[in-house]
Formats: sequence, structure tokens, C-alpha cells
Amino acid sequence: MVLKELFGGFNGQYPAPIIRANQGDRMIINVENRFGDPAAVHWHGMLQHGTNWYDGVPGQTQCPIPNDVSFIYNFTTGDQHGTFWYHSHFMAQYADGLRGALIVHVPDDPYLKEYDYEYVITLSDWHHRTTGEILPNFISPTYTGRRPVPDSPLLSGRSRYNCNGVPDGSKCKPNAPLAVYNVKKNKKYRFRIINTAADAFFIFSIDEYKLKLIESEGIYIKPTIIEKLPINVGQRYSIIVNADQLIGKYWIRATIDKRCALINNATINFNSSIDWNSLGILKYEGSKK
Repeated sequence: MVLKELFGGFNGQYPAPIIRANQGDRMIINVENRFGDPAAVHWHGMLQHGTNWYDGVPGQTQCPIPNDVSFIYNFTTGDQHGTFWYHSHFMAQYADGLRGALIVHVPDDPYLKEYDYEYVITLSDWHHRTTGEILPNFISPTYTGRRPVPDSPLLSGRSRYNCNGVPDGSKCKPNAPLAVYNVKKNKKYRFRIINTAADAFFIFSIDEYKLKLIESEGIYIKPTIIEKLPINVGQRYSIIVNADQLIGKYWIRATIDKRCALINNATINFNSSIDWNSLGILKYEGSKK
């Protein structure tokens, strides 16, 4: 695993590669830092029994990995299973793109026979400026604003932006492609949903669909039917969706709850052209392009 230069993410990808393992597996991950700054990788939700020095929190469990230096994380998933994620834990670095999904499978998954395929959806907020630019202002003792306003919510790394709001000289692609999740009529799908945002509280839903909630942060729960899923920073859930609607395309919605976005005129990026609603597409096989 290589930490690339700014906005390069893990192995030059954003969203980062999905890491998959099984319950009880040993994970040996060589992290090579080419990011340009010190870094460390935290395995969010992993309990690290007996290996807390691989938890990836600089200043508490390890020293940061210097630039152009590699570090090997070596730990087991133990008896854990479910939906997790990994991200840099140095300063606010993960908001610059160093974040990805970690999935731990288990053979006796009680819901395994209730779905035919699974997808992973990551939710995040995105700033056009780096945290290296934002953070010094935000933590300054003279700062009187609120939490910085992002420029876009992202659904699996994709979104659209109002090109009328970009600074002069900037490039903007109108109607950028959205994340598409292909389904077949009468098949069932597990969606693992992870909020990897720096600050955004999301409401997740799929138009015309009920969502069967089955997992919360690595713990299987009593099935609960919901229409909307509130999901805060760091939280992970699994839902099952039955593709039993008319063949077509349906909006997947991930909306930042503006009630939690307190803003004043001193807030960083208070005049953002953000569209608080990020979209994806649930697309049936046989639907029109």
C-alpha cells in the first residue's frame, strides 16, 4: 500500500482500494509513505487485542511514518467481522483523500443467504482546499467561525458541483458521472455504507425503497425496516435492498443534514456553492441508458 502525493490517496486511488479479509485472518500491510508529509494508518473499528502498537494513532501508539519511509502493520482480525474502514490519523490528513473501506467476512454470516451480491458505499465531504491550508486558520485563536463548510458531499467518491461557483481559472466538469450500482430484477443486495467524512452527518436513502438494516459497526442486529438511514462520522451500517421495483433507474441519496452545519460569515468557505445532496444511481438490468 502506497500513500501517494496530495489527492493521490492510497495506491493513487480515490476512493481507496477496498481491503477484504476473513474473520481470524492475519493482515500484513506494508505502508510506503510518498505523501510528502508524515502519516500513519488507523484501522477504524479493529480492536487490536495484543497489538495496540499497530492501531495507527501518532503520538499514542506509534510515531508518524516519515515521508519516503515504509512501515509494516501486522495484526489479526481476531473474532471480529463486519464493516470497517481505514484512514490516515495524522492531523486532518484523511480529509485529503487517505480513507478506504475494510471488510471482514465471516463464513457463518446469519444473513448470507438473504442477499445475492454486495456493494460498498462510502460517504464523505470534500474541500477544494487542502487541510494543510484550512487547518492553520481553523485552529487559530483568532478564528471566530464555525466548522469549515465543504464544497461537495461525495457518494463513493463522486458528486456534481455548480460550475457557476468555481473560482476564475478553475476547471469544472458539469454533469460529472455519478456512482452507479447495477441490479437485476428480484435479486437482493447488501449495501455496506460507511461515513468516512471529516465532519458531515448524512441521511442516506434510495427513492421508492425500504431498507432492511442488518448490521451496525461489526455487530449483526435484529432486522429493522427503515426508509432513511442517519449516519454520522465514522459509523458503518449494512442494509439489504430487494430489487422488486419496476425496471428503471432510482436515485440513491446521501444528504448532509444542514441542521448540524452551523455557519456564520466568519466560517471558512461560508459562501460555498455546495449542493448538500449527493446522488448515486440504482440501475436495473434492462433499463434505458
